[in-house]
Amino acid sequence: MKHIKIQGIFGILFLCLSMAACTPKPETTARDFVNAMTRTDFDKAKELCTIETQHNIDFFAVLIGNQKEEVRNTPVKFEIDKSISSVNNDTVQIIGRLYGEEGTKLLKKIDLQIIKHDNKWLVNYNKQGY
Repeated sequence: MKHIKIQGIFGILFLCLSMAACTPKPETTARDFVNAMTRTDFDKAKELCTIETQHNIDFFAVLIGNQKEEVRNTPVKFEIDKSISSVNNDTVQIIGRLYGEEGTKLLKKIDLQIIKHDNKWLVNYNKQGY
């Protein structure tokens, strides 16, 4: 039952983000963002994303409410499967998977758009249908 609840929480996390700090590589930004979100370190996650995405994180933080500690204490592992750059190299699509239970159980497939803004790679997770 706990595993279903945790899966639901992570599902809501990425659904909410899909609705609506400088790192050297977009893959690093994606990894740091997912790690911050799964640890419920929303302040850190907001440093790694666009202003529009920050609003989605605020919304998610309200939704998660008192389950924040439970999510934070759930061990997860994020693996990047592929990285696809745009023609002008200012947008990168990161496709990966989030695992729980010591890296053996797939919790969520993750598809992030990372954009270059003022020479920083930022998560842009407000695009409709993304």
